[in-house]
Amino acid sequence: MFTNPLIILWSPFLVSVVYFLNTKKTLKVTRAIIISVLVTVFLNGFLVANSLQIPLLAGIHKYLFGEDLSIIPNVSSFLTIFRFTRNALLPLVQNDTIPVLFLTILSLIKMFRDNRKLFAVSLVWILPLLLVNQWYNPLLSGRHAVIAEFGLAFICAAYLEKKKILSFILICYILIVSIPALMLLKQPVPYLEEQKYIMNLPKGLLIDTHLARPQIQGYYPGTVYFVNEPSESDSLEKTIDSGLTSKIPVFITSQALSDPYGLYSGPYLYALSLSYANKFQLKGSLPYLLNKYAVIDQDANIVIFKIVSKANSKYPDIPNLSANRRRIDYFDPINQLWFFMERAKIIQSQNIIRG
Repeated sequence: MFTNPLIILWSPFLVSVVYFLNTKKTLKVTRAIIISVLVTVFLNGFLVANSLQIPLLAGIHKYLFGEDLSIIPNVSSFLTIFRFTRNALLPLVQNDTIPVLFLTILSLIKMFRDNRKLFAVSLVWILPLLLVNQWYNPLLSGRHAVIAEFGLAFICAAYLEKKKILSFILICYILIVSIPALMLLKQPVPYLEEQKYIMNLPKGLLIDTHLARPQIQGYYPGTVYFVNEPSESDSLEKTIDSGLTSKIPVFITSQALSDPYGLYSGPYLYALSLSYANKFQLKGSLPYLLNKYAVIDQDANIVIFKIVSKANSKYPDIPNLSANRRRIDYFDPINQLWFFMERAKIIQSQNIIRG
């Protein structure tokens, strides 16, 4: 029994395995899958309806087409096509490494040439990830496509079956990437460190990033406004002005000032927040004087500012964390080479300016 409706997308994979192993049982297995899906949808829809106190049909609709799925883009422009591709591929590059993806592509090409049946099964095994990775969830981006991850591992392993040296090199590469990432799990989690601090912060108004909501909501003694949060009905400026007029302390975190970039998912930087392609959400729309109030973790960009008054002032310096050690793929040798090249460009441009 499954609870995530996206698992339905892997039904063709199950059918294809049976079809190529025992064609006579294809119809029987297909019927079993359809019945399982219908029963699962009904039971989960009933549980959702019962929990939210809504009609059964509304519960089924909520289960199948909940708000998490509403972010799947309508491919109607170049920008949405770009975002669709980015959401699909970025978690793969981050979670699987470029060498694994490259070998997977080589393996698929070889399968297409040598074994069309295996190629077909492998393709329907991994293709659902293109859609599933659109399901927004900052908790380990790409985790909803974990079934396809097993498919990628199988396809890659098929190519390496008789290549012992290449297999050894790839295993060493993965260990170099993975072990330091696992070590981060023993390090302080940025938003939890912030949580400890704000519990004793003077009661007033706190402005934070929407990604910190699970760790912050309910812990700050005052009111919390989450940036980039659709549920916030009042404008930020109106909320701040109201706080200042009421003479209550108004605080804003560096994560709110950095939103939508340099945000965290557990101890790791959220992969989709590292492009720094556009300006910060609040830059240009925050006409207030800010004073640094507390530094919780400078390297992680966890700083609290106090809004003193309404006045035009310089936007705080927000660090770019795209090459920060809290990236889950920071120790990937290919990434390290990229970081080195980027630093070299910066140093070269600075020397040209000085010269």
